[in-house]
Amino acid sequence: MNGSEQVIYIDVLLAAICANFLFDWLLLWATAEVTKTSTTPLRLLGGTLCGSVHYVLYMLATYGLIGGYGLLRFPVTVALVSAAMLTVTFAPQGTARSLLRLAGTFYVILFVASGAGFALGNMLAYGGKANPAVVQVGAVLALVVTAETGWGVVQRRIWRQRCLVPVEIVLGAERVRLKALVDTGNSLTDPLSRAPVVVVTIGAIRPLFPEAVRDDLDGLVRGDFDRVGGIMLHHVLASRVRLIPFTSLGAENGLLVGFTPDRFRILLPKTIEISRRIVVAVAPQVLDPAGEYQGLLHPGLLEGAAQLEDAPSGRGDAEVRPVEVQSN
Repeated sequence: MNGSEQVIYIDVLLAAICANFLFDWLLLWATAEVTKTSTTPLRLLGGTLCGSVHYVLYMLATYGLIGGYGLLRFPVTVALVSAAMLTVTFAPQGTARSLLRLAGTFYVILFVASGAGFALGNMLAYGGKANPAVVQVGAVLALVVTAETGWGVVQRRIWRQRCLVPVEIVLGAERVRLKALVDTGNSLTDPLSRAPVVVVTIGAIRPLFPEAVRDDLDGLVRGDFDRVGGIMLHHVLASRVRLIPFTSLGAENGLLVGFTPDRFRILLPKTIEISRRIVVAVAPQVLDPAGEYQGLLHPGLLEGAAQLEDAPSGRGDAEVRPVEVQSN
């Protein structure tokens, strides 16, 4: 080594190897979590070992203890190691698209975390050279923050765009607009008409009714069925009232009070008017404490709407006939 001896700090080397092992494990775990791809602890360990073995060889070559330094850091070699990590952890995962999605997520998280790690390592460098252990620890911390915070923000934004749908409910001359969550667990249908049921919190639906009826409506929704008389005497709602049986935790034989609106629209980029009869059930409690949505949309309604939205059309508004929804 040109007459000079290189000092290798074993503790620093071991710390860097351990940090790299943790980083690779978290990287694969985060990829699985973000893409919702199933794996097993054994597969996760195997994929992590693939990356760790390469890293150990790379570090040994860096210190001149073995040859092949150029080959080990060659981009093609690194890409093959990454592919091996993903294959061991997730294969087989079906289509090429799913594999590309895994690889894309893997590399996005890798670049973000690695960049932060090197930045921290350079900030705390000594002797003009970044400490490998600091680089790995910084990368691990950045990975955790990215997976738990950054991806959480992205997923929440996607969740709002895909699962929260603006809708409009019309009754007589009144209308309300609110956000509804597409609830895949909502299979409620009217037992008489088989119409799909949309659940809406009472606070959002009350403006549809005149002041004289609202107290009776509040009592009826909360289980005081003596209030039915008041509804029958005061409002056109008399012929529209429905009782929807449901089962949930804490209410094995519950009843929801509902009504049939005059019109129901899904306010996607195209305003989509639901042409078949539906029932709006009124929930006495707040559905979302955070206030992001006030209703639960039957998924059958959105399936028909999505098909229409994807189809080319010259009209601004369109009519949807949702798929038939069977009750359990």
